Amino acid sequence: MVDIVISVAAKVAEYLVGPIIRPLGYVVNYRHNITDLNQKIQSLHLERERLQIPVDDANRQRDEIFSDVQEWLTYAEGIIQKRDDFNEDERKASKSCFYLKSRYQLSKQAKKQAAEIVDKIQEAHNFGGRVSHRAPPPPPPFISSASFKDYEAFQSRESTFNQIMEALRNEDMRMLGVWGMGGVGKTTLVKQVAQQAEEDKLFHKVVLVLHISQTPNITEIQEKIARMLGLKFEAGEDRAGRLMQRLKREKKILVILDDIWEKLGLGKIGIPYGDDHKGCKVLLTSRERQVLSKDMYTQKEFHLQHLSEDEAWNLFKKTAGESVEKPELRPIAVDVAKKCDGLPVAIVTIANALRGEMVGVWENALEELRRSAPTNIRGVTKGVYSCLELSYNHLEGDEVKSLFLLCALLGDGDISMDRLLQFAMCLNLFERTYSWEKAINKLITLVENLKVSSLLLDHEGDGDSSSSLLFDQAFVRMHDVVRDVARSIASKDPHRFVVREAVGSQEAAELREWQKTDECRNCTRISLICRNMDELPQGLVCPQLEFFLLNSSNDDPYLKIPDAFFQDTKQLRILDLSKVSLTPSPSSLGFLSNLQTLRLNQCQIQDITVIGELKKLQVLSLAESNIEQLPNEVAQLSDLRMLDLRYCDSLEVIPRNVISSLSQLEYLSMKGSFRIEWEAEGFNRGERINACLSELKHLSSLRTLELQLSNLSLFPEDGVPFENLNLTRYSIVISPYRIRNDEYKASSRRLVFQGVTSLYMVKCFSKLLKRSQVLDLGELDDTKHVVYELDKEGFVELKYLTLSGCPTVQYILHSSTSVEWVPPPNTFCMLEELILDGLDNLEAVCHGPIPMGSFGNLRILRLESCERLKYVFSLPTQHGRESAFPQLQHLELSDLPELISFYSTRCSGTQESMTFFSQQAAFPALESLRVRRLDNLKALWHNQLPTNSFSKLKGLELIGCDELLNVFPLSVAKVLVQLEDLKISFCEVLEAIVANENEDEATSLFLFPRLTSLTLNALPQLQRFCFGRFTSRWPLLKELEVWDCDKVEILFQEIDLKSELDNKIQQSLFLVEKVALPNLESLFVGTLDNIRALRPDQLPANSFSKLRKLEVILCNKLLNLFPLSVASALVQLEDLWISWSGVEAIVANENEDEAAPLLLFPNLTSLTLRYLHQLKRFCSGRFSSSWSLLKKLEVDNCDKVEILFQQIGLECELEPLFWVEQVAFPSLESLFVCNLHNIRALWPDQLPANSFSKLRKLRVSKCNKLLNLFPLSMASALMQLEDLHISGGEVEAIVTNENEDEAAPLFLFPNLTSLTLRDLHQLKRFCSGRFSSSWPLLKKLEVLDCDKVEILFQQISLECELEPLFWVEQVALPGLESLYTDGLDNIRALCLDQLPANSFSKLRKLQVRGCNKLLNLFPVSVASALVQLEDLYISASGVEAIVANENEDEASPLLLFPNLTSLTLFSLHQLKRFCSGRFSSSWPLLKELEVVDCDKVEILFQQINLECELEPLFWVEQEAFPNLEELTLSLKGTVEIWRGQFSRVSFSKLSVLTIKEYHGISVVIPSNMVQILHNLEKLEVRMCDSVNEVIQVEIVGNDGHELIDNEIEFTRLKSLTFYHLPNLKSFCSSTRYVFKFPSLETMKVGECHGMEFFCKGVLNAPRLKSVQDEFFRRILAR
Repeated sequence: MVDIVISVAAKVAEYLVGPIIRPLGYVVNYRHNITDLNQKIQSLHLERERLQIPVDDANRQRDEIFSDVQEWLTYAEGIIQKRDDFNEDERKASKSCFYLKSRYQLSKQAKKQAAEIVDKIQEAHNFGGRVSHRAPPPPPPFISSASFKDYEAFQSRESTFNQIMEALRNEDMRMLGVWGMGGVGKTTLVKQVAQQAEEDKLFHKVVLVLHISQTPNITEIQEKIARMLGLKFEAGEDRAGRLMQRLKREKKILVILDDIWEKLGLGKIGIPYGDDHKGCKVLLTSRERQVLSKDMYTQKEFHLQHLSEDEAWNLFKKTAGESVEKPELRPIAVDVAKKCDGLPVAIVTIANALRGEMVGVWENALEELRRSAPTNIRGVTKGVYSCLELSYNHLEGDEVKSLFLLCALLGDGDISMDRLLQFAMCLNLFERTYSWEKAINKLITLVENLKVSSLLLDHEGDGDSSSSLLFDQAFVRMHDVVRDVARSIASKDPHRFVVREAVGSQEAAELREWQKTDECRNCTRISLICRNMDELPQGLVCPQLEFFLLNSSNDDPYLKIPDAFFQDTKQLRILDLSKVSLTPSPSSLGFLSNLQTLRLNQCQIQDITVIGELKKLQVLSLAESNIEQLPNEVAQLSDLRMLDLRYCDSLEVIPRNVISSLSQLEYLSMKGSFRIEWEAEGFNRGERINACLSELKHLSSLRTLELQLSNLSLFPEDGVPFENLNLTRYSIVISPYRIRNDEYKASSRRLVFQGVTSLYMVKCFSKLLKRSQVLDLGELDDTKHVVYELDKEGFVELKYLTLSGCPTVQYILHSSTSVEWVPPPNTFCMLEELILDGLDNLEAVCHGPIPMGSFGNLRILRLESCERLKYVFSLPTQHGRESAFPQLQHLELSDLPELISFYSTRCSGTQESMTFFSQQAAFPALESLRVRRLDNLKALWHNQLPTNSFSKLKGLELIGCDELLNVFPLSVAKVLVQLEDLKISFCEVLEAIVANENEDEATSLFLFPRLTSLTLNALPQLQRFCFGRFTSRWPLLKELEVWDCDKVEILFQEIDLKSELDNKIQQSLFLVEKVALPNLESLFVGTLDNIRALRPDQLPANSFSKLRKLEVILCNKLLNLFPLSVASALVQLEDLWISWSGVEAIVANENEDEAAPLLLFPNLTSLTLRYLHQLKRFCSGRFSSSWSLLKKLEVDNCDKVEILFQQIGLECELEPLFWVEQVAFPSLESLFVCNLHNIRALWPDQLPANSFSKLRKLRVSKCNKLLNLFPLSMASALMQLEDLHISGGEVEAIVTNENEDEAAPLFLFPNLTSLTLRDLHQLKRFCSGRFSSSWPLLKKLEVLDCDKVEILFQQISLECELEPLFWVEQVALPGLESLYTDGLDNIRALCLDQLPANSFSKLRKLQVRGCNKLLNLFPVSVASALVQLEDLYISASGVEAIVANENEDEASPLLLFPNLTSLTLFSLHQLKRFCSGRFSSSWPLLKELEVVDCDKVEILFQQINLECELEPLFWVEQEAFPNLEELTLSLKGTVEIWRGQFSRVSFSKLSVLTIKEYHGISVVIPSNMVQILHNLEKLEVRMCDSVNEVIQVEIVGNDGHELIDNEIEFTRLKSLTFYHLPNLKSFCSSTRYVFKFPSLETMKVGECHGMEFFCKGVLNAPRLKSVQDEFFRRILAR
């Protein structure tokens, strides 16, 4: 009983006392909790810095960061940024009247957040250093190593090249151009510039887009840039915005756009330029200078002229051969060379044409050049034309000449080999060639002939990346000058080919007139390029036409083909239409009885049943079209040879027996068409019966097949249907994932099986398996020995093998004598790349002797996440290993916890090798070695290496090898003379990089003479780079990074080899020579907890003489960076960043009492000082500098700084951070000052003239003791200031003026374009005193959370009771485009009733939020002037009307805001009307209207000529809102939406109607609006309790007459959503109407429990694919 009483009492105490004690505990432990939180945040910060290191390393390696790691970093950054805000709240709470309550709340919050941070820190530890995974293969480099194989370094080009490189180094030069005539070598030059810029590391990224041409395709340019950046666009996203965001991530980037012909909108592409991203430079090439200077506003243009006579002759002689030096030939050859006008493209083509010819041929060529007719081709001289025409005439045979002219017809840019093949065959270009297989070889031969003649060029690699199964090189290219000449030749008899560009409506009219000419009637081939063209002529009158190509580059809409367009082109054999609309298809297609090739790529297709009449058709391509169902009529094309259905994303239905009917089909591609619904064998779904894969076995002529399937269940039980076909080329991908074929290596025979777990199913492809060049197997789970079980013949043709996630695989090749089967010689003899990933049971790649000839071509070997792998190759005793991998270039080993050695020599079951690479391991061609997270790795190399082994190694990366004590034995390090890049990270016990057996021996060691980049990261035991008294000069080292190496105390120490090794020297990471690191450009030092000095007091001359960038982070024991003597020598330093360190001064000076000027860092352009809590002065002592080139200065969280700048000649009580010269910071453009809690002034009252004269951007944040930013004298001098951002702190005025009583205009900041004032709770006025400015260039103004502001603007000449923030001139803010106010709790007006004319005349965007004392935004006089306003957003709960009108009784139309496109009224609880009084507007351009939570609104839209007791929000004209596209309403009261009879124009473009939480309406669309809202595409109604019907219709129409057809059609409606409408009974209750929804695809109905039926009339919705609704499920269940 007692126990019961005690337990009850305890429980009562728990419930009663606990709630009291806990809050009291928060109050009592208040200080402890606050302190604990700050400590936890500091620990979180340090943890974030540690985690950031491997993240940065991963980013540099272009690996992809795990999402949870990225989320952790975002969380940590948010908490750290909020620390100051939390402490500020705590400071305010201590002064509050509600002290205990505030302490309780803050203490509770602190304790909770501290516990959360502890969990987050543990979560970071759990990452274990794994922050990323290997990204998809990077995009191909923009320049191949062969790009410049024919480039000549001409002297005339050298100066231009050097000038361009110099301009790229100039920070002020951001837009450059190269101009010169076509073929002069502009493209070659900028490619060399790009290559040199990369080699010199001027930019973090170089992007090169070649051959933009006369008809630039923005989408294609974006794709090219994205590929170079490894970026993939999602469907429907804002490509320009995404691309710009990605490019801005690169601190310094060069974008090269080659061959532009007219103004190109960089913003539309997504290329930042100008001040939008000052690190982005753009280099353009064009034929015309004015395109560069006037259209693109280049800052400097470089003219590339023709070659000099000597240079031209040397190039001609090199190309034509030494025979031109023969006495009988030389004078003729010289004259021929002169005819080339010094143009490289002409020289090369004609020299190739005449190479090896007899003297007579040369004489004849010279005569032809002399009599050649002049040409009027833009940018092509007579001489150049003659040369190229002669080269054409010298082509041997009609076939190659015809092919050359055909290439010229195929538009600009790259030329598809597939396309050439199709056209050439159907035009009978190849004599006596009827087989498509033979035609492929013929085409390859002819193209090579044209390349040899320099009339065609290799594909540059920057065009379309789609691969081709038919050709190894899918594209070729024709130089634009050659193309222009070829088109000129083709336009003459006997060819009569025509190429025309039609750009707009005027050109369309010219096209109609051209049709009347003889040229049109007689031409045989037409290539038509249309851009922004509205319509084509109604018919094409060309009775002899055989070839018609139309490429429409219209963005939207697609160009339509008139119905009778092809009626008079009955001889047409090839029809190629791109990006046109065939909805519906023109019936005149049926007249083309001779048509053999029909290409409708990227077209909009609705119905092409007419195709069945084209009986002679051999090629049909619908690639990238929107076709949904292949018509049955395709089965009638009995002669069809090629069917191309690539990337038809909408294609779902291929009717049964269509494919099997195509008995002559040789080529079938369905690559990327993922949605085709193949039927399983014997399955019948009634009306829609799709094709089965078994139909493929009927295609006996099929030679090329591209196919992608989601699973193997679609195959018939009797095996793979195409296994017995004689396929010569194939790409078969079976995967439940979307895999694009072009992600795989280019090859003609490719098998990819992902998620195919059964070996039996893989072996069903045994015939194809044996011949494959690419094999990718994923998730195979019943295979142990790959070669033995899949191909006992040894995969002799395989080049690329990938196995991933196959848990049962033990060996790739098992050749042990203990098994019955012995692999044949030459197993994997062609294999170039082997990738094994996630093979949990893999024991060895090869077990047993390597067969003769095997792996001899292996170039890339990558092993990853194979948990049981101990040895890569397990070999018998004495088996030769020295020559096993003669071609291996790249070896990557990652996450192999059990791996011990590359080779295992098994003798009686023992393993003898103690190093990973044994003494016999030879890799003579290896260039890169990457080793990651090998837990058992104790040593990489034996002391001795075979001859030439690893002699070509250029890159070595070691990460996470925790048992490794050192990387190289000294003997190995001496051999690696080619090593250029060395990265070592996260090796827990590593003590030295190089191990030296003889530590006492003192010698100079020339280690790694070619090393350019060295990274040492997270090596806690590292003390020395090399033990012993060995030194090196590191002659070529450019980049050095040392991070998180706790035991390092000194980075560099000069050593005299004759001296003893004292303690100071032993603590140095690097012992260096007399002249050390003479080429070092970049040094990063971070998280070195024990480092006390970077360098000694003295360094020899020229040491570090090229250092340009220095970054020091988290070095807490570092008191200064340099002694004065060292700092004085760093004359090339450009970028200095120091953060989170204990430095008291950046430069230490022994003679502090001496005051003298010092030219420190004369080339420094960027200086960042962050979180240096002990820093008070830059240089100890009164030494100053003018900082003549400094452009960017950032000082953040340096608590002890009291004043930034002080002139050295003046006395000052406070010690400044910078003592400055007479002219200080003359080049400074950007100044960022943040969290300097003790700073009292940025600068003194007076500074000499020209100081800060180029300052363009100033940001000051959270400097709480700063009462103002500028004295008036200083503010008046900042004439170049463009961007001013001030936030946080106790600032009372931005500019302080000593003479406050004087009222006068002041031309302050005449170039200011952006001004932000945020969280300035003491700010009331911009400038103390009545000084004003017109702010002539200000474009963007933000005033946020400035509590004391009462009025924004007031004209200075008028009296005002309230003091405005800005006194303004007669014309105020004439350039202002954007105004944003928020949280101005005391503001009563934006501006008073009158403002001068042209004030705010360019205002386009206005947002007003949270200004609760504001009753209206504008008087009508001001509103009437805002004619440019486009975007208006208002969320201020006190507003009663947006526009205030003094004459409310006057009813008249008012054209308010004629350019407004977006209007949002949000949470305006007092708003009843937009404009007081009966003023109306038609809102002619408004596209988006959103009205949410405006409680007092009673009617939304009301015609102005109707009487009404209730006042509407909008009085409107009869024709109102003609361009409104999106309407969103959420109004809780009883509000009528539409009142009155609106014209058919009103609301006619409304496409999206969203109504939610609208409780006062019973009908969404009343009868007066049904006929008007015919363009609706999306209708969404949510949480409207009173809605009982969506549409209400009447028997009579608007005119009072009965509707004739009783049909209501919503032509474009695609989506219907009804959610939580408890009283909804139906869509429409009328029985008299037929509802047609021809485009409706999805319908969602949820929580509409009262719904009885959809409609009582007839419902027609043929495209409805998805209905998500419990109501319809109930109906179906009945």
